[in-house]
Amino acid sequence: MRHATPNVVRSLALSVAITLSSSVSSANAQLRPRLAFAGKLTPCRVDGLDEEVLCGRREVFENREAATGRRVTLNIVVLPATTENVVDDPLVFLAGGGVVPATRYARFLGTSMRALRRQRDILLVDQRGTGASGALTCDRATLDTAMGQPPDVRYLAYVAACRASLAMRADVRFYTTSLAMDDLDDVRAWLGYPALNLYGASYGTSAAATYIRRHPSRVRSVVMHGVVPFDFSFAGARGGRRYHCPLTSAPRSGRRCRRCCSPASWIRSRRRGTPIT
Repeated sequence: MRHATPNVVRSLALSVAITLSSSVSSANAQLRPRLAFAGKLTPCRVDGLDEEVLCGRREVFENREAATGRRVTLNIVVLPATTENVVDDPLVFLAGGGVVPATRYARFLGTSMRALRRQRDILLVDQRGTGASGALTCDRATLDTAMGQPPDVRYLAYVAACRASLAMRADVRFYTTSLAMDDLDDVRAWLGYPALNLYGASYGTSAAATYIRRHPSRVRSVVMHGVVPFDFSFAGARGGRRYHCPLTSAPRSGRRCRRCCSPASWIRSRRRGTPIT
């Protein structure tokens, strides 16, 4: 799944601004003084923006259900509203790519949505395992050792080695969209926002749908671009089937992996089902 490029995101910037700015005058929108982020966020600079923004870190448990053990430190950037009064519900950008760090879009969002920013913050959170939130990266030059093997066999071997190398610092079972959206709601509550406006592109639409399912009372509005079908499994995407099995489950045969993760299996299951409305 390709991430949303600035050109793709730009095509929706105007619609996002209209959607949110037109709702400022609704009965439920109440102006309040700028949030006090004392002790949580501090002034900082990001590449490409000629202004100070706010940055912070928020620790969450890797295993949120157990609420014990290893922690993940989330990277947070807030592009603050540019007037003295702002509404309580910020815009949250959920990036594509499965997943590109949201903070990478700070410059673009900060400069293309100036009208929106007059009364709204823009909240950016790198999902767990990406960007500055404990990126799960591997050294391919070191781990890609199956030289001379067919491309798929070689790549599966590399991904399995990558997974093994990550085991010392992460349990990849807990780096899911569902838990990332619970992290986002944790950040929302920590910063005192009662609700969010979600702006998702490509994979980010799947993330937005997940947040809506898990935290419906905290969603004020949603804008989606390049919507991923809500019942789509990324394991079945072309290329995704090559790494999903060895990365997220116990070792299994290549034949079983291809069968469980093939796009044809997902298409057949869709044909047997009913349309999603």
